[in-house]
Order: sequence, then C-alpha cells, then structure tokens
Amino acid sequence: MHLRFPPQKSTMNNPNTKPDTGRRGDHMTPEDFGPREPEIVRITRHLRRASAAILPTAHTLDGILSPYEPWCGSCGFLLCLTSLYMYAERGRGGRNYYDDRTTLDDFNDNFGNSEDDATMADLNRERIYKVLLTASGMGLVNHYDKSGAQHMNYEVTPGYLDRAMRFLGYTWEALPPENAEELMLSVRLSIGAETGIPVLAQYRDGWALIVGYDTARNMFVLRKGAQNEERENDLSDLVRLVIVTDTNGTSAASADWKSFVRDIISVMETDAPGLGMQGYRNVIAALRDDAFFENMTAEQSLNFGNTLVWGWFISHSEARGFSGQGFEWRFLNRYPEANRLAELWCQLSYYGDQHHQIGWCGYNIFTAAGNDIRPRSVREKMICAVYHIIDNDRIMCRILKQIIGLDTPDVLCVGDPETGEIFDTQIRAREEEVSHDEMMAGIRIHGTRDIDLTKELVPIGGTEPAYENGRLMFTGNNGIDDLAGMQLKTPISVPFLVRMRMKTTRNNVHIYFGDGCITFRKHPHTYDSLYIRDNAIGLYYGYDQRGEVPADTFFDLEWLVTETRFVVAVDGEVRHYGENYPYMKMPSLGTDVFRFGTADGNTLTVESLSVSEVGEVEETAQTEN
Repeated sequence: MHLRFPPQKSTMNNPNTKPDTGRRGDHMTPEDFGPREPEIVRITRHLRRASAAILPTAHTLDGILSPYEPWCGSCGFLLCLTSLYMYAERGRGGRNYYDDRTTLDDFNDNFGNSEDDATMADLNRERIYKVLLTASGMGLVNHYDKSGAQHMNYEVTPGYLDRAMRFLGYTWEALPPENAEELMLSVRLSIGAETGIPVLAQYRDGWALIVGYDTARNMFVLRKGAQNEERENDLSDLVRLVIVTDTNGTSAASADWKSFVRDIISVMETDAPGLGMQGYRNVIAALRDDAFFENMTAEQSLNFGNTLVWGWFISHSEARGFSGQGFEWRFLNRYPEANRLAELWCQLSYYGDQHHQIGWCGYNIFTAAGNDIRPRSVREKMICAVYHIIDNDRIMCRILKQIIGLDTPDVLCVGDPETGEIFDTQIRAREEEVSHDEMMAGIRIHGTRDIDLTKELVPIGGTEPAYENGRLMFTGNNGIDDLAGMQLKTPISVPFLVRMRMKTTRNNVHIYFGDGCITFRKHPHTYDSLYIRDNAIGLYYGYDQRGEVPADTFFDLEWLVTETRFVVAVDGEVRHYGENYPYMKMPSLGTDVFRFGTADGNTLTVESLSVSEVGEVEETAQTEN
C-alpha cells in the first residue's frame, strides 16, 4: 500500500501565501516547493505524542541490576547495556538471567564475582559483560595517545555501539541533545510502555542507565549503585541518548558470527592514530624519551608511573583477561558452528589470560623499582613487557584468522621501531629429557660460598626460625608466598648457581631472586606444576607435571640462572631447561636479594645452602682446553 499525503506548501519564503487547500493547479509558484517538514515526520511525531498521552506522567522500572555494583569491569557503556539486556530478556519472555543456573557449569572462578556468595544474577551479569566486551571489540582495542592521555579508552573502538547492538539483535536510535522535550518524550515511550526498556544515556562524565522519568519535574531516574538517583533533563551535560526500539533478538540468531571475528581482527590490527600498532609504538617512544625523564622530580615520576601503570598496563590486562573469557563462552553459545571450534576458542581464552599476566608486569616492574620510572633500566623492562603484549595480540589475531579461514599477513609486529630488529618474546623450554651433565655443560664455577644458616640469613614476614643440629626450620603460617621466609643478608648477582638440601612436610617451596622465583606448590588448579617468574618483568610461566618434590624426605635442589639458560633440577633430575627469558634481554642481568619460603602451614627444614658465582664458557674455548 502506498500512502498519499496532501501537498504541503511552504510559507517560509512567501508569508502572504494562503493556507494550502490540498488542490493542485497552475497557480502554484516555485516558492510552493521551499523547505518544509516532511509530512511523514509530522505524522510520526503526532503519533508519538498521542501514544505518550496515555502513558503515566511518572514511572520507574523495578528489578534492574545496578550497572556498577558489584564490580565486574570498568567499561561504563557495556555495564549499562548488560543490565538493560538482562532486564529486557526477562521482560520479553527470553532467558531469565536473574535465575539461570547454566552459568555454573562453565564459569571460570579465577576472576570477578565468582565467589561462593555471589548470586546467579551477579554471575550471569559478569558473563554477559565479558562476552559483550569481546563481541563489540572493546576489550581488544589498544590505545595510547602521544599527548599523554595514557588511559586505555574503550570508546575509541571503531563502531563499538553498532556492533554491540547488532550482536544482541537490537534495533536502536541515537538522539542528540537538541530538544529536551523530545528526549523526555522518547524516554517516556521506552520506559512507560507495557514492556518497558531502560534507556542508555551518555553524559560528559560517562554512561548511565535511565530507568524512570518524572515529567512534572523534568527529571530522569538513573540506576546508580544500590540506589536510584534523579538527574535533571539538562542538555548541557548530555552527549546523546541511545533508545533501544526492538529487543526481539531475531537478527542476533541469524547474524554471521564470523563478521564479529572479522571486526575484532580489524580493531586489533588497525593502524589509525594512537590505535593498534601506532599506539604500541607511541608507548615505546614515550618510555625511550630519556630527555623527558631527565629532569623529572620524584613526585612527577610517581604520578606519571601510576598513570601509565594503572591507566594503560592494567587496563590492558583486565580488558584482555575478560575478553579471553568472552571467547571461551563462544558468543553465549549462540552459534552451533562456532561451538564446534572449542579448542581454538579455549586457546584464545588462554592467551587472554596470558595477556592479563603480562599487563600486570607493568605494575610489578614499577613497584619493584620503588615507584620510580626515571631510570632507563626500569623503562627498558617496561618496553620488554610491551613487546610481550604486542606479540600476544599477534598470536590472538592469528588464531582468530584461523577460526574464519582468513589468510592475511601479520600487522602487529614486535620489531624495534628504531632498528627494525625483531624482538623474540617466545620462551623456549627443552621438552626432551636433559641430563644433569647437559645442564652444566659449558658452565665454569668461579667460587662457591657455603651459607651459615644461623648467621647469614634474616627472617622476613614474621617468620620465626628455629635451629636444631645446624639445620634451619620454620613454618609458613600466613599463606602469603612472597612476604614470608628467610633472606640472605647480602645480595647475589646473575649468573649464579644456588644449591639447597631441604625437606618439606608438603609440596610447597618458593625460592626467589628479586622479583623472580621458582615455585613448587599445590596450586589449586594444577597440583603438579612448576611455576617460574622471570626476574626482569615478573611474568609467570607454568610447566605441567614438573613441580612435585618429595614430602618428609630430604632432597637436593639446584637453580642455575645465566645469560642463556634458566635451569631447575631436583635430585639431579632436570625439571626445566629454559631459554630466551625476558631477563636475558636486559643490558644488565641484575644484582638482587635471594630469599626462600613456604606457606599454608607447611614446615620447611633446610640442611645446607650454597651460592656459586658461575660463567659460561664458549664452545671454542672448551675445545682448546
């Protein structure tokens, strides 16, 4: 059916024109076709006002989860959209995420609100938020502005709003702050309808969720924390309203899920100013600007470091960690074809978690340096962490391309922007069995110091040592690995070889050099793994089935740290032989404190401890000798 409307003459250019009678004729002039409001728009507005006339003048929706409590992330737009989605789904007879318990079957309890006392609504909200963070691409963006705006800004993600709405299958419109009356009308029509839908509001200070209105006082009701609060319909602080006009979700089920993957790849590989690879180059350039840091005060260093660490490194870590879980949930399991690629999604989840660990290395480096970012050595460690972040993104992009069969060259590259040299971030662990002779091949011991356990060690973290027949004994009661144990009074330097003879009541031993460590422990998820933390950037690596030590029996532990190898042996059995650790790339391998400890009520007995100064001998030199 085609609707025909009477022609509307303009009176804007001809104030003497009589009102239009609806007749066409030769008497019409060019002025009759001047600018005018289309009739369809006037009819639509009339219908909108007529619909609003039967709605309550004040109304607030009940049962909407707060976008901010309890904590599950920091992207205000997605927090608001998640609460809107859960409410709208229940209202239209879809899944009731307030009570749905299927989340318990596959919820990863490493992050967020997954404590035992969290409600199902809390758990589902966290899950949906993370999936939206992934599908919208907001959790996979990288941003660093050379002007010093170091905070990761989720909203620089190209097309994030449209992509998030398309994923949910919503139709929507964005209204600019031009007419307060029209905005109130739109809010009334959305919230006051029989199946009301909250409204997204972007203010200059962030996103909010409008859940009610009061026309008499020209007020919106916003959901904030555990309470609602009122805010005037004031155009001066408003950027836009986003009205969801249809939540039936049919387009979501029929959407091409591969298009979301393509979009995510484009977000990660963009070369727009301050984004993607350019953003990473900006971080590296800022950290290498020695002149900038040369005259910086301690207070300025602290402020700059905190902004960089919390605004960029940790924002990165949390966004990627959450997005990794979003991949694991395969777009809320909506697409059977995608679900069949479970192994690849789980790989993405792993690298999302790995990215989380790398991002926190920025914090480790900063705090280990006494919150002083001025020394070049500290900044070189941070640059090393940035290279690992870039390479982790590159690996994630490769997996995403594999998922959809896309074969394009890597855009993300860990090449040095000054020299073009490729920075190799991949740790190489010898998987084949390595003999103790191979472990020590090419190693020359220059001198060994046997440590007097009663005189050359000091307790830390409240440890109470006891001595019996020259042996040292203590119990780790506080459960905090890093803060308790015994510490050598004088520092040691890389390269070194530490040898200890000890026994434990349980499999729980931690040995440290500065911020680096080797850890034998009953990890809650991998009971028999050996964990290693690099002493340059503090990055953890786990090695399955390598972390068991005998209980209630003395054993010999050796830890060899050199310019080219990182080796751990128990009773002569090489448990780990690693190469290309981050510390090996530093100009100075470092001098730092040595300490050891245990935790969780375990008792450690040490019979002997020695530290050797070692060096690596080149093969040619060995042959000559």
